[in-house]
Amino acid sequence: NETDWSSAESATADESIIFHDAFEETVVSGRTSTMDPDWTGSDTRTGLWNEDSGTILTPYGDQVMYVWNSRYVTTKASSLSDVLTAGTDYTLTFNAAAENGNGGINYQAELLAGSTIVATVNDGPMTTKNMADYSDSLTFRPDSSHPNLGNTLALRLRYASGDWHYVMGYDNVVLRAVPDETPPSPNPLGFLVEPFGINATSIVMTASNATDATGPVEYLMTNDTAGVSSGWSTNTFWMN
Repeated sequence: NETDWSSAESATADESIIFHDAFEETVVSGRTSTMDPDWTGSDTRTGLWNEDSGTILTPYGDQVMYVWNSRYVTTKASSLSDVLTAGTDYTLTFNAAAENGNGGINYQAELLAGSTIVATVNDGPMTTKNMADYSDSLTFRPDSSHPNLGNTLALRLRYASGDWHYVMGYDNVVLRAVPDETPPSPNPLGFLVEPFGINATSIVMTASNATDATGPVEYLMTNDTAGVSSGWSTNTFWMN
């Protein structure tokens, strides 16, 4: 899991990147069943592939990850521990190429939460052996009702279909997560009914209705005199 640096003079880290792999950590020669330490393969017909083989090229170091004939590779939980979070924009980008550009191979990349595939991108056939020639991406934003919120994220890279005599490779795999920092509307929020006391210690109030792109809005109301609050709730009305 390699650190991704911006091209700015200050060389500050891109904080949106939660995973980046260019498959250079374990050095191999040719095409092998040796697996990158951040990934696991569906069987031994996946692994690291060095461009010294002459059948693949990459500008992102010397190596790529290959998959063959319906196999796939998946990130380990130890290398990607973030969980699916409502309102977060997830973007997966990667480069892809095929062995000598042959085989009519189609690919599929997947974003998982737990064991559930929540987003996919697929295309092909691949007609180049140079990773610089082809890239793709997927984007996904779960709302607050998504059933897999809180499940650990994973990436899966597949050989979807093609001529089994040839393999395909992936490189420069980057997953970004940008949290929702847009407040509900209207902002600031007001009252539909202004707070008023009904006795020495009790108060009643009704907030205006608010909307948010990621799902239901919750409200927190407080009686400062009595030192009590409503707790977070989707109810706009509160009386203590």
